[in-house]
Amino acid sequence: MEKKFNEKFNNLFLNKNANAVFLNKVKYDELILKVNNVKTKTTKKTADDYQLIKKYNVVNISGIEKLVVPVSEGNLIKYYVYNEQLFQLLNETHTSVGHGGRNRMEYELNLKYKNITRETIMIFLN
Repeated sequence: MEKKFNEKFNNLFLNKNANAVFLNKVKYDELILKVNNVKTKTTKKTADDYQLIKKYNVVNISGIEKLVVPVSEGNLIKYYVYNEQLFQLLNETHTSVGHGGRNRMEYELNLKYKNITRETIMIFLN
């Protein structure tokens, strides 16, 4: 099942533009480094730097740095996930909602994760 999902997802990933929400592990780690560098930057920040900070933040959870959406007061933390984590998260969520369908999974996933799309959920369910 995981192999079939990965094959279908990789086809989707290859057909998407470079600015799509999907992140592979390398790009995920690069974004973490960029965000950390921009936050510690002492020279003047560029427009790209401000755009990066507006979209991403890094939190350290028990020694592991994770990419998240910048949190405003009263909101929950929403994580970005990389492609290699998708199957496990989708499978866990599918089981936790009692093998619920697309809408129930999408609702639960959107509470905690930012870059999991309906298209990805449908690939998992089919």
